[in-house]
Parts: sequence; structure tokens; C-alpha cells
Amino acid sequence: MELVQEFTTAGSVQSVLVTDHSKFLILGVNNQIQAYDFATFMPTMRGTTVQKLGKLDFLSQKSSGTFIQSIVKLVSPNAETTPEGLAESIVVGDMTGRGVSTFELKECRQTKVKIVESACSHISLWVNSIVALSESQFIVFDHEGNLFIFQKNLYPTCIEEKLKLTLKASYCIGEEVQSAAFGSLRSDVL
Repeated sequence: MELVQEFTTAGSVQSVLVTDHSKFLILGVNNQIQAYDFATFMPTMRGTTVQKLGKLDFLSQKSSGTFIQSIVKLVSPNAETTPEGLAESIVVGDMTGRGVSTFELKECRQTKVKIVESACSHISLWVNSIVALSESQFIVFDHEGNLFIFQKNLYPTCIEEKLKLTLKASYCIGEEVQSAAFGSLRSDVL
């Protein structure tokens, strides 16, 4: 393994996300969501050697809460057919009170990206981990051993519905979950 590039941030990086098609690198740095152009950074390969490594260009940042713990991309059912320029949705979990918010990554001119908050939970949570279930639903695990299922309204009838994440279910699982991933617990015996 070889270090190919490093850069400094103004704080602690708690969460990392690379969006579809390796377009953006999204970092949770303290209370900032930072977006970098990852497509121009990707190295070109010839055989097994790196030919050229691009520069990791800073695009945009947005403040959210007090300390970002988790960032995940909402799963689109048609990820392969999503048109270019369509906003990607991410879910951001705050560690100290802000709870959960969704943001849109909107491409602007001159290869810039705008990070726009689209909805928030208005529930004070200490978020440990988030798992996206679909383009509108996700599971949140908190510091106190609880599991929450939130839904983003895809077809709001008013501005209040558009800006609100709806709590669909909550469960006390009793143990703190530090990290979670989408998968299956199916155990077929062959």
C-alpha cells in the first residue's frame, strides 16, 4: 500500500462518503459538510502503476449542527439511469443534539456544487450510525441504544411537509450500535 496524496482539514474528519460514479468526496469535518471534486482526483492507470494523479479540489461547505458523526447517500432505485446534473441526496447525523438532516448536492456552474438542506428531524438525537433503506427511508441508531426509522416526503403538498423528516418507528434495542451496514441475516443451509 502506498500513500498517493494527503491534505489537511480544519478539524476532525468523522465521516467520509464517495458519491455515485466517484464524482464527489463528502467529508464530515467537525460541524461542516465539505464537498471535493473526486472525479478529477482519480488516478489514471497503466498496467499496475499510477500514471497521473489529479488534484483534490475543494468545491463547497455547509454548516450543520455541532458535530457530524455520520453521512450516507440515500439509495436511488434507478442509480444507473439517474440523469447527469440531478441532485444527489445525503443524510447527515449529528452527534450532539441536531439529530438528522437531509441535504441535496446540486451542481452549479464552473464545476461547483451547492449543499442545500432539504429536511430535518427536529428530534434531538446523538447519532452513531445511519443506514439508507431507499430514496426516502433510513434507519438511525443513537447513543442510547435506540433505533429510529425516518422518512423523507418525496411528494409534499406544502413547504412544511417538504422540510420535515417523519418519524415512522422507534425501537429500544438496548445496546449501543456504533456502526451498521445494509445487508441480510439470512442463513440458508446447503
